[in-house]
Amino acid sequence: MDLLDLTVTLSRAGESLDLTGVYSVQAGVIGFDDAALDVPMDASPGVFGGFATGVSVAPRRIMIPVLVDADGGAAWQAARAALRRVRRATAGTTRISVRQPDATTRVIDAWPVTEPAQWSTDTWGSWGVQRLGLDFVAERPWWRSVAELSTTWGLGDGEAFLSDDPPGHGADELARLADSTVLGASSVLDVPGDEDTWPTWTVSGTKGQLTVSHAGSGRSWSVNLTGVTPDVTVTTDPTAAAVTRADGANLWSLLSPPFDLWPLPPGEQTVTVTMTGADATSVIRLVADGQYQSAA
Repeated sequence: MDLLDLTVTLSRAGESLDLTGVYSVQAGVIGFDDAALDVPMDASPGVFGGFATGVSVAPRRIMIPVLVDADGGAAWQAARAALRRVRRATAGTTRISVRQPDATTRVIDAWPVTEPAQWSTDTWGSWGVQRLGLDFVAERPWWRSVAELSTTWGLGDGEAFLSDDPPGHGADELARLADSTVLGASSVLDVPGDEDTWPTWTVSGTKGQLTVSHAGSGRSWSVNLTGVTPDVTVTTDPTAAAVTRADGANLWSLLSPPFDLWPLPPGEQTVTVTMTGADATSVIRLVADGQYQSAA
């Protein structure tokens, strides 16, 4: 990828810093391309070859070489302070955003692992120019396009209402909801990205027994929300799986075994949403990030 075409931004706690102006990203960036994959092998005595035991993807290491060109003195102090505010590990992760010329943006949340090298005044140089290595490690290896997939199901007047966006991509898209009188309705989703994504589901309005099924894998999950108010969110991410009410109440006990909160693989697929007792106020919304191997 051509770094000249990309804008890199570091942000944390509502504060953001574009690596432009006195900061310029240099050649030698690590972690913007495809993640390194490993296939562990198991071998048995007397057997030629081995057996794959799975696929392992390590946390992603990111290093961004940055040339800082300030006038020294107050400008140098300001440049150092701005970088420290957005990459202070004791305050949590830093979000690294990479924006392409068409405004497409992918992000990753990562921990700063070292202070930038050569920040001392005695190495600043007579022209106020330094080259720093900004090091990070991301717990999750994929770059994300936030909320790239968004689809809404509702009864409406019995017809499907679709936006002009491609199938599965429209934030205002309304697909027909299968209820106790309209069974078997389904929607084709075009899931962006290179890797599986774990959607978040939000249920509002009148609620009943909600069942969400994935045609390709045959997997489904079901939760009984009869009489529950207000909105309910079902988070399928296996590292943060939850069923919660808008006021924070834990509703996991309403989820039916075997608690198979399945992901969406990339590409076109059919999803069926069924809810008993649905009416015109019932709305089910899916939001998911596109998961990508690289930053651009």
